[in-house]
Amino acid sequence: MDLVKSLSFHIENYDHMQRLDDQLSPVLKFALSLACILTYYSGISFLLKFIVSSTLRRKKLSNEAIVTFVFSKNHDLVRQQLADADISYPVYDLSFQKTTKSTAVKVEYFSSALLILAVLANAKLYLDNIKNHKGNEIVGKNKLKVFKLAGYKLFFEVLTEDCKAVLKFNDHIFNSMLLHEVCEQQGVKTVYVQHAPVSPRFPALHHDLNVLFSQDSLAKYRTLDPPKKIFEWVDIRLLGGEPFIKDKQEGIGTVLLAVNILDDISKVKELVQELAKHYAVIVRPHPREQRDLSVLVMEKVSFSQGTSIWEDMNQCETVLCNESAVPLEAIYYGRKYYKTAMVSKSMDSYGFMSRGLITEEFSDTQALIKAMLSGKKCFDESHLNYYIGDMPKYAILAKQLKLEIEALAN
Repeated sequence: MDLVKSLSFHIENYDHMQRLDDQLSPVLKFALSLACILTYYSGISFLLKFIVSSTLRRKKLSNEAIVTFVFSKNHDLVRQQLADADISYPVYDLSFQKTTKSTAVKVEYFSSALLILAVLANAKLYLDNIKNHKGNEIVGKNKLKVFKLAGYKLFFEVLTEDCKAVLKFNDHIFNSMLLHEVCEQQGVKTVYVQHAPVSPRFPALHHDLNVLFSQDSLAKYRTLDPPKKIFEWVDIRLLGGEPFIKDKQEGIGTVLLAVNILDDISKVKELVQELAKHYAVIVRPHPREQRDLSVLVMEKVSFSQGTSIWEDMNQCETVLCNESAVPLEAIYYGRKYYKTAMVSKSMDSYGFMSRGLITEEFSDTQALIKAMLSGKKCFDESHLNYYIGDMPKYAILAKQLKLEIEALAN
């Protein structure tokens, strides 16, 4: 199997995705290959394949027609909203952090150590893929992803042996792409449930059932020929905010600044320093943020303590970010919103500006603060439903969706 095929989104959108390249030294890259060489040529990989496969089969959710795969906290938040809408199936939690907490369905957890053993069990597969793509510079910068994919392949092959349908929450990241490919090979149907806003960069809809947020998602996604089935629902992330909206606090004088991996931390620091002259600032890093943000620690500035963005929304009056899906949550929640184009490139991947949801962006910090202090409105909420769907109808649509999912398993 060509594992690099699962990196197609990363490779095709490298101008945008290179920030997610593996941060491995040449020594560690060499160590990965050496470990696989020694394991394969010593014959240990054959023994490991038996041990890992046996372990996975003991953990396999037998007699379950439909199973859910969770790879991250954001995936599990969407899974929880599905469960609240009475769409819930047993879970394979592959976040390696025991992210899924549920007593309503069975959950199987896995350790990162088992994934490493699975990689070594598939050592030849890793070595073959690195050899076959030796001249590909991007693959060379992402050997750790290829290493992990060799292990994921064994995981997915065993865990999908008996099921009829798989529910998942991503359609472009490398492990999710591989899961789809393995399911196709094993005759297992796949359901993709959108977990965040998308851009036209995303792959064409390729799952057997594709559950989308809204008209915006439908317009941005390409379709195959013949097209796969599509179900237009709502942005179910927003359902998690309902309890907080009912008991909403005002958060006067506090700004929530959402930071993600596209942002330049030095520019974020400059913005925070100016904001702190006028407001209390809560910095909310993206869940995938791994950089050192200690430079942002200063008077009147704190880091998010909320387990969800709604807890942070409840403590602020105004929300700031640049290229992010956060404007949807902020506007839905009834908060003021400003686009901070000074912290990273001016982008409109989600089309919020081109369709008029966001009416102005700021590349100058002083102009931003002047607009904030004057209460200038820089968004138009009349365009919100285009992006989030018809929220009041979510319960009726959920019943229809459940029937669609379960029909795949029959």
